[in-house]
Amino acid sequence: MSFSQFTCALLPKLQIAESLPRICFLSGLSGEEMMMFIDAFPETGLKPAVFAALVPNSANKPLLEVAEEIMGDHEMMSSKQSN
Repeated sequence: MSFSQFTCALLPKLQIAESLPRICFLSGLSGEEMMMFIDAFPETGLKPAVFAALVPNSANKPLLEVAEEIMGDHEMMSSKQSN
């Protein structure tokens, strides 16, 4: 069974709030494991997401604040890459 088939078997089609950013939080993985996960993510068939790792600096912040920081960083990096 491929990663995509496995994921689709576990995840039914869900209603997603379109107004929320798609962020995938990762914790407890090595750098190599995170990259393997991110590289394999397109195989799931899910819409693209922004990936973030839990770090001590943000562990105690409210989730909304962390999400806003992540999306701000993502937008800044995306604009730099398109220039």
